[in-house]
Amino acid sequence: MQRIWIVGSRRSVAIPDDDPDVPEVIRDYEAQGPYLRLQDALFADFRICALEDARPGHMQHVAVSDVRNPIFRGKPFHR
Repeated sequence: MQRIWIVGSRRSVAIPDDDPDVPEVIRDYEAQGPYLRLQDALFADFRICALEDARPGHMQHVAVSDVRNPIFRGKPFHR
């Protein structure tokens, strides 16, 4: 499961592993291998759609419909 941190907040949301419609840039990022450091991250403007209602203290699952302005920090990233 990949997580998206909502910049400027303490909130993050999750992309389910079984989502067949994940944009290609996210699949390319995942294919580069395991990223264990916080510095290894894909930064972008994500357009997301909630798959379930938000509940305090629980990770909300979302679908990503668009990724714009991707920037990769950490290990080399090739698209």
